[in-house]
Amino acid sequence: MELALAAMAAIVWRHSSPGSTTHAFCYNLMFIASVATLLFNGNPFLRYDGYYILGDLLEIPNLLSRATQFASYLVRRHVFGVKQAIDPTESLGQRIWLLIYLGLSGIVRVLIYTGIILFLVSNLRHYPQLTLLLVIMATVAAATWLLVPVGRGVWYLLSSPELLHRRARALTASIIACGALLIAFGIVPLPHYTRVTGVVRTTGQRGVYAATSGFLRWYRPTNPRHGVVNSDTLLARLDNPVLQSRLIRARFRLTAAEFKRRKALASDRALAQILSRQIHAIKSEISRLQARVNNLNVRAEAGGVWISGDMRLRIGAYIHRGERIGTLAHLSRPMVLAPASQNSAGRIIRYGRRNIHLRVTGRPSPMIAAVLTSVYPAGGTSLPSPALSYLAGGPLAPSLHSRKPAKTAAPFFLLVMQPATGARLLPGMRIVARIRLRNQPLLTDLIHELRRTLQPETGF
Repeated sequence: MELALAAMAAIVWRHSSPGSTTHAFCYNLMFIASVATLLFNGNPFLRYDGYYILGDLLEIPNLLSRATQFASYLVRRHVFGVKQAIDPTESLGQRIWLLIYLGLSGIVRVLIYTGIILFLVSNLRHYPQLTLLLVIMATVAAATWLLVPVGRGVWYLLSSPELLHRRARALTASIIACGALLIAFGIVPLPHYTRVTGVVRTTGQRGVYAATSGFLRWYRPTNPRHGVVNSDTLLARLDNPVLQSRLIRARFRLTAAEFKRRKALASDRALAQILSRQIHAIKSEISRLQARVNNLNVRAEAGGVWISGDMRLRIGAYIHRGERIGTLAHLSRPMVLAPASQNSAGRIIRYGRRNIHLRVTGRPSPMIAAVLTSVYPAGGTSLPSPALSYLAGGPLAPSLHSRKPAKTAAPFFLLVMQPATGARLLPGMRIVARIRLRNQPLLTDLIHELRRTLQPETGF
């Protein structure tokens, strides 16, 4: 029922006016009845409808509690050596399903609950009156996920009667397990990466703009391998019926004025001079109109690789004078310009200058090696391309105090990366750069990500 409701809301949202109450209401309804339903109500790892549906399908009631009991049995029986521990399962299939469910449910629960808490904390921390609420939330979360389970485990190890003659073994095994986890998460260095999103630029690239307004009828598609065009090559063709009809009417007026002038030469010399001046003005008008009509055929002013962008989606659209319709560039030395926060840029400059691999957004193509050639200091807020802004699907938040979409809310460093020789990258492509940094323990990485989430103004 909720998916059907979301489908109807999507239809109304598509056909309603952007910015209206109906448009916003249907968007929220569509999201809540589809994505939120699947994440929560249809999620089998939370105790909602999906949980009981999966239990009925597997014919294993109380999945979570039985999975926890089975994990406890395995630890008590095989680690602590409790021989009288009772196996709560009935078959090998149940054991496999319970172990799979316990592992997946633990991961999903931690991700969902942590995501909710971090979202609330990052959005409510600007309101001082809610500080007490945030403290309570953090305390409850720490107690539920850390203090209560650890307290129960310590109490069991110290006072459980079934460990009467095996307490030393259980304590030793627990200490070894905790030490191994501490070493694995807090001491052992692991490969560490960071990612930045950038846009491709090339040396000598120039934009191609419409010199006359008109409807787009034809364009030359992009061909990065064989798309080199010469000067005066036709790139696009526009159509402007109003302008063309004005040119035709001006030619008719010129013909009529020339006829009247020839007739006046025989009878009225003064009228003939007046008509001569009119003919000169009409010819000047025809010359201007003819130039504008000729400009409907957009031609290359210089040689290079023609990049038409998304013009395929604009066939039949009205192109205004001065509007960009493509780019001419030389692809011999493309470069990638990528904004980076202060924290990320510092680590990249120290450790990641030559450990960079690029991938074009949305393309499963092989990664391209690159090196960091230069870094522009922090303080800039003008993006190298509007494609990096939220408004165009990029990763950076635009400034709320500027009407320009290429202005960001926070200043950044600008990284300039040089792809490997032979890389075929077109100007305007959005690139994700994966940069290898110094190895560090997983716990250090988690703490850094937590700080970045709680303090978004220090990075993005």
